[in-house]
Amino acid sequence: MRDDSPNPALGILHSSHLAPQRGVVAESCPMVRTSVVASARRLLPRALAAVVVPVAWVIALPAAPASAAPLDPVADPPASATAAPVGAPSPPEGSDGPAVPGPPVATAAPPAPSGPASGPDSQAPDAVGSGTVGSAAASEGTEQSPGSTPSDSGSPTAAPTSPPASQAPVAPSSAAPTATDVDRPPAGSGASQAPTPPVAAVPDQPPVFTSARRAVLAEGQPGSFTVRTTGSPVPAIQATDVPLGLSLVDHGDGTATLAGTPAFDGHGVISLTATSAAGTATQRLAIEARSIPTFTSGDTALFEQGAPGSFDITTTGVPAPRITADEGDLPAGLRLVDNGDGTATILGTPTAAAGTFSVDVTATSAAGTTDLMLSVVVQNPPGFTSTSNVRFAAGAGGTFTVTTSGVPKPTIVVDGELPGWLAFDDFGDGTGTLRTVGPAPAGATAVLELRAMNAIGADAVQTVRVSVG
Repeated sequence: MRDDSPNPALGILHSSHLAPQRGVVAESCPMVRTSVVASARRLLPRALAAVVVPVAWVIALPAAPASAAPLDPVADPPASATAAPVGAPSPPEGSDGPAVPGPPVATAAPPAPSGPASGPDSQAPDAVGSGTVGSAAASEGTEQSPGSTPSDSGSPTAAPTSPPASQAPVAPSSAAPTATDVDRPPAGSGASQAPTPPVAAVPDQPPVFTSARRAVLAEGQPGSFTVRTTGSPVPAIQATDVPLGLSLVDHGDGTATLAGTPAFDGHGVISLTATSAAGTATQRLAIEARSIPTFTSGDTALFEQGAPGSFDITTTGVPAPRITADEGDLPAGLRLVDNGDGTATILGTPTAAAGTFSVDVTATSAAGTTDLMLSVVVQNPPGFTSTSNVRFAAGAGGTFTVTTSGVPKPTIVVDGELPGWLAFDDFGDGTGTLRTVGPAPAGATAVLELRAMNAIGADAVQTVRVSVG
């Protein structure tokens, strides 16, 4: 006859300690599992304990992850599920399950998941006290307990009921942050952090001069010129053959300054060198020290009337100036030609009347402008313009003026000796005076030969007849 009285030993199979569905086990600590197994061995008959003990071991296993395959409580439990907890004695030989443990040994509970479990296969762990299991209504024999599901072998399998979600403990995560967690902005912060691109190394580049190859300064005036280069690393700049009054200063940034007051005019060449770890570059820098044009030729140009001639105009200055003149100022038959080297030439055959013409000549360059007032003289040979017959009154003194022509003004002289009562005076301006010395004797006569000279062509000669009467 079957005994229907409740058996306290079957309280270990209460639905509150079983999973809600087959294949999912409740999560519990090792102390609870050990207590359940020990109670089953002590209170149940040996035949029934052989069935209940394996089931209790399976029920007390920690909850499997959602991705893990469900456990079959009837199948042989894995080695990790049947291993005795730390501090428990080994089972006796020939026994069907683990040995009954001695006093409970406190062990650390397995780490709780970092957040609430989700999904139908993930259940919150049962609330566990200080190592005791609560009592529940039990059934005996092979009768199925409420809330249990039959196993494939026909043995009953208990399915514990999950507590409400509000009672599920949430344990903080103790996992150390990974490199990805550190680099990722906080969730909900709205910030996005793009990865920093690697900085490309700048390759070495040999020095190269980028400034002009010609420096222009002014003689006697302060000035400067900047030398520029490119290259990596920044090159150092040096100079040789630097002219007097100038010096080069390297600024250490790929540039240098040539500065000073040139003590010369003209042209020179400086040798520049740019040096770095990437190589060396050289450059020849032409120096031009400019100066204002200056006329070095005379201020008078002589031409002979009717005869071809020329006159050279010369200057100094850097750069060489251009020379010009107003053609309207030049005598007829003459013109000015600029030679392009700081010189010019006035040439031609003057057809204008003899005389002096003032011509404004200009020398112009980048350094400045200079003017010269040039006298162009058209010369002609000497000639007498006065009469050749002279008559003085008897017993009285007298004078006669001799005149000439010619440019320059001719000089007048008397060839031969004059009688004692006559004299001749040359005034140096192309004129002269023939005069008596004392009272002129009555009836006296004389023949004189006068000569006019101005170095242009042949001398002019005139025979003068003098009479007193």
